Order: sequence, then C-alpha cells, then structure tokens
Amino acid sequence: MTVFHSVEYGDAVEAASFIAALSRVLASPAGERYLAAASPVEVLANVSADHVSVYLSDSAAAAASDAFPPGPHTTDIDRAEIPASSVAIVASPRVTALKRDDVIWRFCDT
Repeated sequence: MTVFHSVEYGDAVEAASFIAALSRVLASPAGERYLAAASPVEVLANVSADHVSVYLSDSAAAAASDAFPPGPHTTDIDRAEIPASSVAIVASPRVTALKRDDVIWRFCDT
C-alpha cells in the first residue's frame, strides 16, 4: 500500500497557492533532500465544483510540514483510492518552481 496525504481546500486559488509555494520549496536548494528521499515527490490534484483535493506523497508531505509549520492537516489515503481524474502537478525527479496561475492552468487539465 502506497500512502498519500490528502489536503482538502474549499477554494481553487488557495489550493493553487499552496501547491505553487511547495513547488518553489522543492525546486530550491533546500528541496534537494526531499527529491533525494526514497519515495518520489508527487503532488496531484483533483478539482470538483466545490473543492480541490490535493494528494501529497510522503516526501512532498514532509517538505510541506518542514516549510510551512505545523504543516497542512492531512488525511492518509491509499494511492489506489486517488481518483483517476486527478492530475499530476509536481513530480520528481525534476521539479519546476510554479506560479499560482501555472497551477490553476494545470487544474484545467482535470
């Protein structure tokens, strides 16, 4: 079982801002230790009419907790339970620093 950490947002702009900020941390020199972790860095999102579900791999959740103490409130979810309509926003080994609007455009892929 591969565990992801689900973060729920009622607002797409708030979710996009969080993901963009996390991508900048991961793309910085400080993010190298998370990219070198045993589990890959993955951030996926599923957008619906009334909320956005953001799914963080273990290493992405660790980066979020370290960068934004105390970290987002998460619920554990099995990788198999993540909806197929979710879109990958951030994925190692190469992470690009994103702007909020970049993430919102990627939400449109869902």
